[in-house]
Amino acid sequence: MDSTNRLTLLRQRAEKALAEQNSAIQETPEEIHQHFQKIFEELRIYQAELEIQNAELTEALHNNEHLRDQYAALFQKNPAATLVIDEQGIIIDANPAAITLFQFGSVNHLRYHSIFRLLDPESGFALKQTIRNFLRNVLEDRTLRQLRTLSTPDLQEPPRVLDCTLSRLPQSYAQGQNVLLLFDNLTASYSREHDLLLYENLLNHSRSHQAVFSVEGHCLIANRTMLDFFGKKREEVVGFRRENWMNAKDADQQTELDRLVVHSSSAVVREYPLLDAQDKKRLLLGYRFPVFHGYNKLVGVGLIASELSDSQTTEHHIIPEDGQQTI
Repeated sequence: MDSTNRLTLLRQRAEKALAEQNSAIQETPEEIHQHFQKIFEELRIYQAELEIQNAELTEALHNNEHLRDQYAALFQKNPAATLVIDEQGIIIDANPAAITLFQFGSVNHLRYHSIFRLLDPESGFALKQTIRNFLRNVLEDRTLRQLRTLSTPDLQEPPRVLDCTLSRLPQSYAQGQNVLLLFDNLTASYSREHDLLLYENLLNHSRSHQAVFSVEGHCLIANRTMLDFFGKKREEVVGFRRENWMNAKDADQQTELDRLVVHSSSAVVREYPLLDAQDKKRLLLGYRFPVFHGYNKLVGVGLIASELSDSQTTEHHIIPEDGQQTI
């Protein structure tokens, strides 16, 4: 039998089977037929629901992948040094800023290090305790200030001062509990604050009056000696013109001396009387000098003034009632 006859016979047998199946369906009782129709309808609805759920899951997966890509890009491009650590403090991931901050060659060199060993012992212990409490309790993001990196043995690299912010990561990021650490390198800022504090202490412990006034006449800096002389608090003097905290005659006199410096852009030394907090006339020797921003922008007038002793005053100077001095 050739292939053509076999195909013809197969078709005839299929047609006969379908005819018998249709005949069996027609002979099925109506209630059973309706029951099966209902089942088929429910199956079609269920299939449609599955297709919708599958489409939603596919969309959610794509969204998650997009968010993950965005997170990865933000993580890598974040200017702040950023680490992901596990609950033991072992570094899982690090961005380029963190690699630079902790002076490693690549993320592979930094990964699997303990973050606590990259800090000095006191800072490492403080961070360890904070992470432990952070993971045990439901806490918002936390910030630790003035952590310090470990000093190098040759002391060529001074410790860096860091502020560290802790954020919780979902467990889905990796197995176990994970914490995101963002380090802000504030070494230069804290150094400036330290220098300013030293400068302020020097000013306040000086026996001379030291101050800076803007070109417009507002007090920008005033040390403790000067404030005590006038019996004023800092908030009553700094930011205000002399007319607000000095008698009008003395204020005009001081303003005029400042103008000499502003107009000449050079230092001026003058003796002048001033009334102190008890309205007692005192003689001072003031050294005024221009204060520049950059090379040539005059922004104010600096003042260093010392009180002259009674012997100096009586021997060389006479202060008449009008306040004008003669030599």
